[in-house]
This record gives sequence, structure tokens and C-alpha cells, in this order.
Amino acid sequence: MLARLLFFLIPIFYLSQSVYRTELVQYTDGLPSDKVFGTFKKDNFLYIYTQKGISVFDAYVFVPHKDISSSVYFATTDKQNIFLEETGKGLIKLNNVHSKLEILYPVNFRDSNPNNDHFENIFFNDNKVWSTDFNHVKYFDLKTKKQKSFLIDKKNKDLKYNFQFIPSKNGLLMFSKFGIFEWDKSLDKISLVKRQNINSATQLGNDIFVTSPDAWLGKLDAQSIIPKQVLLTTSAKFVQQPISNNLLAFYDEHQVSTFDVKTNKIQTIVQSLETINHVFYDSETGIFWVSTNNGLLKVFKEQNKILSINLNKPVPKIIADIVEDPLGQVWFADQQQLIYCETKQKEIETFPISGTPTRLSIDGQMLYVATDVGIFRKKINDNEPFEKVIMSENYKAKLAKVWDSKIWVLPDSGPIRVYDLLTFKELPTFLNNNKSFFSINLFNDLVTKDDKMWLASWMPQDFGISYFDKKSKAFQQITKIKNNHDSFVADYYNRAAFLQNGNVIFSAYGGWNIVNPDGVIVKSMNTREFKIGNDNIQGIAQDSKANIWFGSGEGLYQFNLKNDKTTRLSKIDGLASNDVTQAFCLTKEDWLYFSSEYNVQKINLKTILRTELINVLKLTSIKANNENLDFGENEVLKFKEKELNQLDFHFSALNFADKDKLIYRYRINNEEWTYLGNEPKISLVKPVAGDYLVEVQVGDNLGNIQPRTLKFKFDISAPFYKTWWFWLLSLLLVAIMTFRFTYFLVQQEKQKGILKKRAKENENKMLRSQMNPHFLFNSLNSINSFIIQNKDKEASRYLTSFSKLMRKILDNSQKETISLKEELEATKLYLDLEAVRMEHKFDYNIVISDDIEPEDISLPPLILQPFLENAIWHGINHKNEKGHLEIRFLRDVDDFDLINIEIEDDGVGRQRASEIRKSSTHKSYGLEITKGRILGLDKKNQVEILDLYNNNSVGIGTKVLIKIMNRHD
Repeated sequence: MLARLLFFLIPIFYLSQSVYRTELVQYTDGLPSDKVFGTFKKDNFLYIYTQKGISVFDAYVFVPHKDISSSVYFATTDKQNIFLEETGKGLIKLNNVHSKLEILYPVNFRDSNPNNDHFENIFFNDNKVWSTDFNHVKYFDLKTKKQKSFLIDKKNKDLKYNFQFIPSKNGLLMFSKFGIFEWDKSLDKISLVKRQNINSATQLGNDIFVTSPDAWLGKLDAQSIIPKQVLLTTSAKFVQQPISNNLLAFYDEHQVSTFDVKTNKIQTIVQSLETINHVFYDSETGIFWVSTNNGLLKVFKEQNKILSINLNKPVPKIIADIVEDPLGQVWFADQQQLIYCETKQKEIETFPISGTPTRLSIDGQMLYVATDVGIFRKKINDNEPFEKVIMSENYKAKLAKVWDSKIWVLPDSGPIRVYDLLTFKELPTFLNNNKSFFSINLFNDLVTKDDKMWLASWMPQDFGISYFDKKSKAFQQITKIKNNHDSFVADYYNRAAFLQNGNVIFSAYGGWNIVNPDGVIVKSMNTREFKIGNDNIQGIAQDSKANIWFGSGEGLYQFNLKNDKTTRLSKIDGLASNDVTQAFCLTKEDWLYFSSEYNVQKINLKTILRTELINVLKLTSIKANNENLDFGENEVLKFKEKELNQLDFHFSALNFADKDKLIYRYRINNEEWTYLGNEPKISLVKPVAGDYLVEVQVGDNLGNIQPRTLKFKFDISAPFYKTWWFWLLSLLLVAIMTFRFTYFLVQQEKQKGILKKRAKENENKMLRSQMNPHFLFNSLNSINSFIIQNKDKEASRYLTSFSKLMRKILDNSQKETISLKEELEATKLYLDLEAVRMEHKFDYNIVISDDIEPEDISLPPLILQPFLENAIWHGINHKNEKGHLEIRFLRDVDDFDLINIEIEDDGVGRQRASEIRKSSTHKSYGLEITKGRILGLDKKNQVEILDLYNNNSVGIGTKVLIKIMNRHD
């Protein structure tokens, strides 16, 4: 136990200036209640306890704990769990706002002891949750699940007192209005160290600092206590988180301040009209979170890497040009007839000049200034006034550049002027360009290095990049060197600068070009192709890392030559204006100076692109149908598709300082990235069933992507009618039904086929039965005719042939198919009989191609006889001359199994035969019956009858074409 305590007097001095900025977060921004009692950080999230429970804040959204909605006055964390008191419930433990709460010690309003209903000033130490009530300090042991109380003041009836705990060697030191107490861990007892009214206490290193309602601040020592009056408010309380090794923060009801323990100086951070309840300092971000009765105040230092330069300008005028001299000094041309110099000591010196300056240039130790009345110069290392060396009576000078012992002057219009460097006399005939070169074009910039001079111009009839040729003493356009018109980005070039490798870069309206020393364009940057916000590109330069920097009407850009990537700086990064089209200068130390409207700023390019990302990315909340869900880390949430209308995922990089500079993107199941801008939220409307893997990345506005990514999974189950097993069973059922139905159809088709086959057989028999009597009748008539005419021998021979034919017909008619050989035998017998009947009025010829073996060809029986009969009796019979019948058997050229049969006669033709038949009462069915037989046997079978004519269109015969499949029966 401490025997004596000493408080040293600390003389205090207040500082009035402040570099802090404030943002007020209120109920309208999503804060559950404007009455905020305190904050703390856990897992990089900011936890806020208010009149409406406890919530987590990720810099974008507030997510409340759904089961804690009453006032939470006190809360703390051990980095693993959160401990708090909720009015009406008691002492509570939880892991985060998404976890279930555990009531460690409930309130009891039914007993007579009011101390059981309060847990104020909560503090965690050594597995014990400490708190206070009206009369006691107490702890709840998380191991034993028991509570123990120690009496502090039995007469106290006020709960609103501050009680602070600081770990000590023996256990805990406790500071309150009742005095200083110490809890001895080994004895588990509390003893009074000093009866001293203490407002607040905090530890800095090995020292403990305290404040008192008597308005003094002291440092605790092991010797004694000497309170002395100093300049503090009576309610000053320490912020428990030190600012640095030397800096503490404290607050009262309306003000937050810092105290430097070494210099004893106090600086006011922020003042508030609303009552301040609590202040938390976040050492990672440097933010003060000030809890008030009217919202949460965010107080932070401006981290501006873009510095404004105060030139003490008397009248707002544009800075026209900026250059650096060999001494590292930076010169500024003010259109208010002033020249400024920023020295190496960062002091600003001012030099008046008798003219309105336009451009500056350096030659060794001499500064040259082009003005509307002439050219001035002065040494860079003295304070002598400017000397006017060239008078411009009929033009205004835009730029004066020293090169090759001459002063080269670009006028606002007209020819380029050249002056002798020693005499300052003009050399009017030095340049050999024709008059149109000077009258048509407008000249904007000259850059020189060693023996090279380059000119940037506006050339309406050409392109504006030229170089000076010493031999011809004339400026030559680079288009004369190589026809590379497609590589130019414009015809209006305004600035030029040398690159590290000796190339020259020219800025223009529309982009820029890089030209090698030989005048060949080696790279082009088009503003449309690279999505630059504005075509007006003015200043341009290259830094020590070979990056190209250029100003535009929509901000400052960096172009990385290694990957062709652009990065934009704008007002959000600290630019005074997005219009960066005035003066532009990059120093040897990579400081970029530029002017925009009435402001002059500078940037350290070595640090500006450093990211502010803290390599944290976490899931804040998940909403299903606009309801917050509880979830654990790495938990795979399950959803049902039919119950899900919308899923919302909120996440954050937890960068409370520069959230507007962050850019988020996500992808699902390794598909293409989708960019979200600076709103870290994914909304899925009516998501379909499936397993989802979501990956989120965050980068800053400078194009840096932080290494840490956020990955989470969730599953959406389909309704039973969309599940694989349902579809499998359905397909199986359909397959079974299809099989059964198909089997039924196949059986039906088989039965139909059998019936059709039988019907066809019966039909063929019927057809043959119709044909056989017809032929028999005609043959018997012929025999009868021979007998009447007493031609016994002819009748006998005819009858013999007839009997052979009838035997073949009777044999063949019982068969489905016969060989071509058999068909030919019957055919020859038939033709011979018909020839005898007609008294040899015709002859015939049968031709069989070499690739046909008659024994191997199977045909239906009696298919030729009707066509032969028709040719003989309706064609040749009506002819006065002797007729001829030609029968040919050929293989089809496209189908080997298809036999082509041609029957050609030289009779009177079908038209004449038709006229003759009209007078006859006989009607022949054989031809149509046979055609029906042939076509019904196979879909490839064909029958075609062609009429043959002479040159006078008189019928001279008929040709029958039959295509019939070899049936292989």
C-alpha cells in the first residue's frame, strides 16, 4: 500500500490555435440516438453506447444489437468480449453486436437493496468485471460466476460519480470523490489510501496524473500529496488513452484539450455547446470521438499532403509561371507585376517588376522574365532589382529562352524574335522560315538541352511539334521526318519538357506525345482513350521515378509509363481547385509546384501516393429482407430461395479518417470484378439458389489495392421442386413413363407392321389374281385364232410356250420376290407369245449392264409384264410399220442397291393411243395396279413414264423409267 502520495504543481499555458476538424454524426445519419454516453474500439470497429442500446459503427453504417435497446451508460471491452450495463437487465457480456448476450448478474427490483440494480463505471481486469453502485465497488468473477462487494461510502445516494481503476503492482488503484483506494489481489481486500476528492486519473508511462474538483492537476508520487490551484475547470476528466509519450487529453462538459507533460502547455482541441459525456481517443487514426447529448462528434487533424503557399499577395492575381533555379530556390511570376522567391529556408522574398510577367526561364545564375513590355533579368543570388534588357514595342513577350548565345523570344503573335545575348540587338534575318510559318502559327513553348531546341505550337495547317535545324537555320516540323499523322493527339501543343532518357514530351489539348531525339513519336496519350476528365492538358513533367505528371481542367494526373495507369488527384485530396492549368514546375527534389486560379500549392511526390489504407476489411452486417441477421466469423449462412427477396451485405475497411477516398469492388464465384465506388454495400435482389463465394477488395483513390481481402460464403437452397433430387426423381419417373409408353408404341407398331405385311401380301395376291386372268384371256383368244385358221403347228407351239409361261406365273405368284433371272425368263416367254399373236409386228432387245448379276437381284414377280403389254398393244400395235421394244437393266449411280429399269418403245405415243382408246370399251387396270405395287414396296422406288417426240412434236414412242430396290430376300 502507498504510505503517502505527492501531487506536483504543474504551471499551465493555454494555446489558442487548433488544426483539428470536426464532423457531427447524429440520428439522421443512422445513429440510434443523439444521446451518446460513450465509445470504444474492438476488432477495429467503433462501438457506441447510447440511450437506445449499443451499436457498432464501421464509418458508413450503424448496426445495433437487436436484444439491447435500453440505455447503456457504461461499457468496456477486454478485446475479446464486451461488458456493459443495460438499464433494467443488469450486467451483460457479449462478443459483438451479432452475438447472443449473456446476463452475468441480473438486476433485482423486488428486494430492498438498491445496490443490486446498478453497475456503473465498468472496468475489466484479471478475469473480473468491476463496477460501482451507490455505496460499493464490486466485481463479478468470470471463473466462479460470483459477485463480491466492498463498502466505499454507506451514506452516498448519488450514482453520478466518476470512479476510475488503474492496475498497480499489488492489484488495483481506485480514484473517486470518496478518496483513493487500493485493492490487494492477494488478500482480496480494499483499503483507503487517502481521503482525497479526485475527479479523474490516468496513467502515462510509470506516472499517474489526477485532476480534482478543486481545479488542480497533479502527478502522483509515493511520498506525499500537495494540492495547488491551477488553471483547470472543476469537472476536468482525463481521456484514458494517452495521445503520445508526452501528451495527455482531458475534457469537461464543454471542451476537449491536450496537456503536454514536458512543456506544461494546454491546447484546446474542440469546444461544444452540448454537454460532453465521454471522450475516446483512437491512437491508430488520431481521432477523438466525443460523445455528447446531441450526437457523436468526430474530431481529427487534417492530414493534408498538398500544401498551400502563402505568398503574401496584395491583390488576388493568377501566378503565371513557376521555375526552380540551380540553388533550389523557386520563383513565381505574379501578374500583379511581382516576382516571388521561395528560398531554401522557405522564406518568401518579393521583387517588383515594371511589366506584367508571363513566363520565367533560368540560364545559369540568371533569371529571365518575359513581360508585356519586354524582357527583364536579374541574378538569382542577390537582391538587386530587375534589369530590362529587351524592349518589345510591337509585341508582348510570352517566353524568353537563352540558347546558343542568343535570346529566343516567343511573341503573342508574329515571328519568333532572336537577339544577341551580349548586345541584346535583334537578329531579324537569322531565321530562314518563310513568312507563312510565322503568320499562320501560334508559338507557345521552347525547351532546350545541349544542341537541341524544340518548339511547341498551334499549327492549324500542320501539327504543332517542331525542332530547330542549325544547318538551315529554320524550324522543321517533325511531320517532314516521318509520316506519323495518326500518332499526334492534337494540333495545339502548349507545353514541352525533357524526359530522363533524352526524349521530349509535349502537352496538348487532347493529350500528350513523347518524341525521341530524331523527331519520331514513340508514345501517345489520348485523353479519351485513358478517360481523362478534361482535354485541356497544360503543365507536364517527369519525376525521379519516371512517372509523368500533368495538369488538366479536372485535376492533377500521374501517368505510370510502366503500366500505362493513370492516377488522379482532386479537391478531395486537398487541391484548392480541380483546375490545374496555370503555372507548373517540378523541382529536382520531386516537389511539384502549381497554381490554380488564385492559389499556389506544392506536393511532395515522394509521399503523396502513399496509401492510407490500414489493411483491414471486415463484414459489418448482413440483412435478409431488410432484417439484420446475427452471424459469426467464417460462418456460412443458409437461406431458402423462396423466402428471400433481397440480401444486403455491408462491409468496411474501417478507415474512419479518409473513407471518401476508398474504392470498393467485389466478385462472386471468381467472375468479373464489379466496382462499387465508395459505397461498401452489395445488394442481391431475388438471388437464385446456389453456393456463393463473395470476394471483396478495397483500394484508395490513388489506385492502391490493399493486400487483405474479405471473403465470405453463403448458400441459398432451392425449393424442393428445384432441387437435384427432385429433378432426378422426375427425370427417372419421366424415363420410366417414356419407356413404358415407347414400349407400348413399339408393340403397337409391331402389330401394325404384321397386319400391314399381311394386308400387303393379300393385296399383292389380289393384284396378281387380277392380272393372271387378263393375260390368260388374251392368250386363249390367240390359240383359238390359230385353231380356226387351221394352223395346227402354230397352235401347238403357242400352246407349249403358253403352258411354260403359265407354269412360271403360277410358281412366281406364290413368292414375294423372284430373281431377275426368273423374271427375265417369264418376260421372254411373254414377249415371244405376244410377237406370235401380232404376227411378228415387233422385235425386242434386252440389255443388262455388266455390274448386274441376274441371279443376285431380287424383284417382285410380274412387274414388267403390264408395262410391256401397254407398250405393245397401245403403242406398237397402232403403228403401221414394224415396231421395236428395248429393255435395259442398269445400276443406279447414287445407290448401288437401286436398279434402274428402262422400257422404251417406238410406238405412236401416249397421246395418239389415248385418242384411239376413247373409242374402245375396254379398260386396263394392270398398269396402275403394278405402279401401286412398286411404289408401295419402298420409299426409294419410283415409276416415271416419258413421251418421246420428233422434231415436229409428233409422238414417236414411250419410255418407262423404273427405280426399284434390290430386296435381298
